[in-house]
Formats: sequence, C-alpha cells, structure tokens
Amino acid sequence: MNPRRICFLANLGALHAVRWANHFHQKGYEVHVISLRDGDGLREGIHVYRLREDLPFKLDYFRGVRQVRELVADIRPSIVHAHYASGYGTLGRLVGFHPYIVSVWGSDIYEFPHRSPLHKWLLRRNLAAADYLCSTSLDMAREAKQYTSKPTLITPFGVDCDEFSIPETSEESNEFVIGTVRSMEKSYGIDCLLKAFKLLVNEHSDWPIKLVIVGGGTLEREYKELALKLGLGELVHFAGKVPHGRVPDYLRSFSVFAALSDNESFGVAILEASSCGIPVVVSKVGGLPEVVVDGETGLMVPPDDEVAAAKCFEKLYLTPGLRDRLGRAGRQRVKQRYEWSQTARIMENLYENVIATNTSESAVHSAQKSAAAAV
Repeated sequence: MNPRRICFLANLGALHAVRWANHFHQKGYEVHVISLRDGDGLREGIHVYRLREDLPFKLDYFRGVRQVRELVADIRPSIVHAHYASGYGTLGRLVGFHPYIVSVWGSDIYEFPHRSPLHKWLLRRNLAAADYLCSTSLDMAREAKQYTSKPTLITPFGVDCDEFSIPETSEESNEFVIGTVRSMEKSYGIDCLLKAFKLLVNEHSDWPIKLVIVGGGTLEREYKELALKLGLGELVHFAGKVPHGRVPDYLRSFSVFAALSDNESFGVAILEASSCGIPVVVSKVGGLPEVVVDGETGLMVPPDDEVAAAKCFEKLYLTPGLRDRLGRAGRQRVKQRYEWSQTARIMENLYENVIATNTSESAVHSAQKSAAAAV
C-alpha cells in the first residue's frame, strides 16, 4: 500500500474540494476522489469516481455505501477524508474505514442539525465516527462542540496572494463600484445588499456609483426581479457565475467588497478581496469576525441591516484615504495569516501525523492530542 494514498469523499462541484485535491496531488500524494458531483479544474492524474445520483431526499448517500466500500477496498488508502459532516460524513461513517477525517464546512453544522431531531442525531453519529475533526473557523468549531466532545483542528481556507494581488498600475476612474462575489442563496444576504445600495442611490443620486454582483445560484432570478422592483435598473450589473480564474480581475475593479451574509462559517471570498487590497464591508456573523478586523481591515455591520451597510458605503465613498488604509492593512493580514501555503501546511501536518501513526485506538487518541488544536 502506498502510504501517501488518500481518498476524499467530497463534492467536486465545490471549488475548495477541488483545491484540496489539487494541492495534495501537487505535493506528491496519490489522490482519489469519490463524489456525487462532477467538477472542473482537477489536475491530471487525480483519480475520480462518480457515484450515481438519481434518488430523492439525499438517499444517494445511503445507496452509495456498498459501492464506496468496494472502491475504498480497491484503493486501499492511508486516509479517508470526508468534506461535509452531513451527506459525505454519513457516507464515510457507513463505509467504516479508519483512519477517518471529517471536515465541517458550514451548513452541515449551522443548518443541518436544526432541521429535525433526526438530523441532529445523524450529525452526532457522523462526528462520533471520525478519528479527526477539522473546521475552517473557530466559530464553526465552537458550534460543532454542541454535538461532539472531540478536539477540532482549525484548517482555514487560504488565498494565493500572488494570484489575488494589488495591481502594479490601475486606471483612474471616478466610478465607485460596490461589488460582491457570492452564490445567489438566501444566507448570503444579496437582498440586503440590494436594499442598502438603493438607500445609497436615494441619498446620493448624483454620485457615479454602481453595484456588481458576481455569482449564480437558485435565487438569481428573484434577486434580478428585486433589483428591477427597487428601480435600480442599469446601476446593478449581474455578471453571473464566472470561472475562479477571472475572480481576481473582478475584485480589482471594485472600490469596496460587500458580504452582508445572514450567517457564514469563514469567508474566503472576503480574504480574496482583502488580498487584492479592497476594503470590505461585512456582517458581524459566524466566522467573519475572525477574518476581518473592524476598523482596521474592513467595516462590520449587524446582519440584515441595510441602513448600517449604506452608511458604511457612504463613508468609504467620501474618504478615499480610509479605503486605501483598510485595503492595504487587509492584504497585509492575509499575507501574514491566510496565505495558501501556510494554511495548507496545517492539513499536511495532520496527514503526515496520521500516516506515521499506528491506527490502533490508543495511537489514534495520542495523535489527536498532538495534531489537533483543541477548541
């Protein structure tokens, strides 16, 4: 068995799952990914196994257990790592391979257990089955502690600061662009952003201001209709979903980045904006206070408060020096704490520890104590 052979149970439609797979392949690991979704951007040489997906109510995760068991038996990995504690965590638990890592991502902790007592029970079982738990933020790790007493390793998503950078030269423009890169889903507060922008337009109709929304999702049509209803017309540009490689160019065209989420576990898009030297206005929810220092790298507002958000936009329009100071401090903080090679090394250390450790029950608990940052 190749000791550097790992198997991910993950949604390949999620950018960060693809990034993890690519990173470990680049580091010389033999990477296998079992997924219910197709994805783009995987490096050549990564082994992908696409599960069938045609049953309702997430029953695919249960139906796929036998197939995944057979695949894992053939792959003979050193580690199985499930990304998301709900669906893929259920699949991993039922497969029963060890050593087994579970990464919680957000909705699996903040939303899934609140749907019913059954969902809460299922999450507890899934977390209990893991030998190691990972979380992208301290806030989410604290949330997970409601369902498990196991220590949690904090593994933040990182940013490539060379790709997401401040341009050496930029064209002078009088236009003030408020922008966001978000999925068009309820939790990301696009409706609040539109209403805040409407307040700004009403107060300053003569200002050269514009709102750019990058991303797709199930509520895209609804938000476009809301923009028309608010009378924003050509002042709002819906760019749609774009390849991740184009995101830096969009970010560098923004004067301000907005993330008015109702709840959010971490906020890597905010860090990408900060890495480009863009000041940010974000809701004070979930893990966002971990990535934004209020008044230093961005401005924070209460969730669902379009009035407070509009006032922040107004303040940043009127004080270009503040925009510049927040943007440059934000990039510096990302480089110090969230550069991709630094954050990825945390997971690399965990993998190396697991591979080097005997997987007997006593050794697993010993490895947890040395590898996991307890919360």
